[in-house]
Amino acid sequence: MSGDVESSAPTGSWVIIDESAMMEPDDRFTYVVASAVVLSTSLDVAHAAAIEAVGFGTLRNRPFHWVDEGGDSRRAMLAAAEANAHVLVASVASKVGRRGQEHARQAGLRLMLEFLADEVEIGGLMIESRERSLSPTGQNKYDFSTLIDARHGRLLLPGVPFRWVEKTEPLVWLADALAGAVATSNVTGLPLDPIIERAVLLEVGP
Repeated sequence: MSGDVESSAPTGSWVIIDESAMMEPDDRFTYVVASAVVLSTSLDVAHAAAIEAVGFGTLRNRPFHWVDEGGDSRRAMLAAAEANAHVLVASVASKVGRRGQEHARQAGLRLMLEFLADEVEIGGLMIESRERSLSPTGQNKYDFSTLIDARHGRLLLPGVPFRWVEKTEPLVWLADALAGAVATSNVTGLPLDPIIERAVLLEVGP
């Protein structure tokens, strides 16, 4: 598991965040920001479950990524998310233009934090980095700004750590699977996979 996650947040839950942008039939996008919320005391178990879901390190050496996966690995990762996250939540923005994706991401992140602030004790946030650097630079700086605003708005307590991690971090695969499943359902019109039917879906306004 990456870094000093457990020592940073011995209590509460880690909000593990990833996204999915999927093209709709009219060439606009569904943009989903999703989180798998895992108790700090269960991070190691969740980490192992994500690895086991796709046989990472034994059957394959590439990270899980929803759009590159077949049905079996998708369902296995969704099952791992269902079993190991005590809250599953996704913010969904529809009909998003290419230039509107960052706005949709930050609006979805804010909406999700507003919801979670009333539901769990947030002990930390883990976000898949959009840059090689695992710091709030480049595209990551937009997430950082939203998180600082959330702290000022008392959605996050002072001292709650933020961690940007590589796509090889198995914990973010849980959120990636949720985001991918929700985006697929929204674009195709098919029901959400019943494995994660308890997921809370939040609609991002224009």
